[in-house]
Amino acid sequence: MAQSVELKPIDRIDASDLPYSRSPYYGLSPEQVKDFAALREEYRKSQWADEAGRIARYGQNHNVIRDDDYLYINDASGGRPFAFRNIWGVEPAALYAYLAYDDLAHFHIVGEGGHDMPRLLFISAKTGLVYQGFGAGEPIYSRDQKRLLSVGIEGMGHPMGVAIYRFDGNKPVAEGVYDIGHSAPCSIEWLGPTEVKALCPGAWPEDGKFDYRLTYLNDRWHSSRQLVAK
Repeated sequence: MAQSVELKPIDRIDASDLPYSRSPYYGLSPEQVKDFAALREEYRKSQWADEAGRIARYGQNHNVIRDDDYLYINDASGGRPFAFRNIWGVEPAALYAYLAYDDLAHFHIVGEGGHDMPRLLFISAKTGLVYQGFGAGEPIYSRDQKRLLSVGIEGMGHPMGVAIYRFDGNKPVAEGVYDIGHSAPCSIEWLGPTEVKALCPGAWPEDGKFDYRLTYLNDRWHSSRQLVAK
């Protein structure tokens, strides 16, 4: 059975909380700068083009701005803009990516990665409150748009788990957080408004594939698994 988790607001981050220096390598030695510069450039090429597409696709580019290592979100609560800064000079690093905007609930969804336990941040465009959830990947919505899921609840974004959410008024609710216990990339899809399928390869080709199902019954998510092919 997938467990339900209550999400509570966390402290808001705004521009006044960020380090004064705009250098991504603030406080690093020359040797560290060399190492982090290569990592940063790889991240820029692999992540920022996709993020720019998401910002444009969700129609929030007048409220969301990517300025090099800074991500700014202007919400409708009247407060100062949210500000997230990629941090390269610490271990683990902190890397932020804009993932989606929920038009029905009016929430921005930001991914925080770079460490062993990636997180989702749900930012209310109406209240300015921030809720911290689980997941690493871009949200996948059910066909009726009432629920969403994110994969990769641990392990640098590998789909080892599925977190399922809905919005209850001005608050996100984690209805189910399910550890698949599978480190290989899985194919995740909604089969209906209350059923999720994850098809995962075995550790070795001869192991075949495993079909994981999450089904919402009696106000709870239930899980099952079966071997489907060898």
